[in-house]
Amino acid sequence: MKSRVKRVVKHTAQLALLLVLTYCWYLYVKKHWPHVRGFGEAVRWSNLAGGMVFTMLGYAIRGMLWSPFYHELTGKRLGLWNAFRISSIAWMGRYLPGKVWALAGKAYLSSADKSEVPGSAVAATVDVLWLLASGMLMTLGFLGGNSAAREVLGGHSSVAWIVAGLGVLACHPRVFFPLANTLLRWTRQPPLLRPPRFWVMMLFLVANVVCFGFWTAGFVVMIEPGLLLDASRFCETAGVFAGAWVFGFAVLLAPAGIGVRDSILALGLQHVVGLPPDLVVAGVAISRILTTLAESLCFLVAIAGPPICSVARRVSGRSPFRQ
Repeated sequence: MKSRVKRVVKHTAQLALLLVLTYCWYLYVKKHWPHVRGFGEAVRWSNLAGGMVFTMLGYAIRGMLWSPFYHELTGKRLGLWNAFRISSIAWMGRYLPGKVWALAGKAYLSSADKSEVPGSAVAATVDVLWLLASGMLMTLGFLGGNSAAREVLGGHSSVAWIVAGLGVLACHPRVFFPLANTLLRWTRQPPLLRPPRFWVMMLFLVANVVCFGFWTAGFVVMIEPGLLLDASRFCETAGVFAGAWVFGFAVLLAPAGIGVRDSILALGLQHVVGLPPDLVVAGVAISRILTTLAESLCFLVAIAGPPICSVARRVSGRSPFRQ
């Protein structure tokens, strides 16, 4: 009986989250419809399809990355499909104010029982912090020598470097591991037993940069495919994109960074990369729509995958051709 109630609650929560996501998507499309309509008349459908492919690849890599990351921090294993499914479902929690729902959902779905939830919560928190640190370092690395970017920062680039460095330091195993175990002991929870290796954490940092690269490529293919052939301008675009994403995530009250990320991205593309204002405004609006659509597709695959596989197994089990 309890398992049946749990399934009902789980499916109801998933449906509610999907409805919230759809409503946010509708409001954004309604607000930016004039730009979207004008951009849609000029852009090629092949560009939109290519942008969606790159964006989906970035989310697929990011989702499956949770499997080795979770194992490195907790010693417990998750399959790649299960890691993608958990990440895709939990990621939608960003559309709820506070964004803590994404962390809570990831920790809960990754845990086999209640005793594992605290350790999973630590792993999910470090995972997000490491993603933010990767994006910040990517922004500073690609834009550190750009004079236009320094003007936009208003002389605060050194402060940004310090913040990014402290972020990486805070994610160093010798810093966060004893702090996490101290917190777990205070809350009377079992401590983490396996300290992660720093060189492995650095590999995860590179992998996160690759994810940002795919997301940037999806955006570039959609609005200006020629930027892919210009390495320096693509790197500038990637730095702007990663920085906008990080600041959008940092504003906890903005669901999925809506408004914050878009404004910073538009400002950076105009003043740092030098793209035409009309193209930037329309491109940023349509990019948000396609990004939300890509996240929604990952979410639908994650929740529809297990039932479809279950039906397929039952059908194959009844098949007279099965050996």
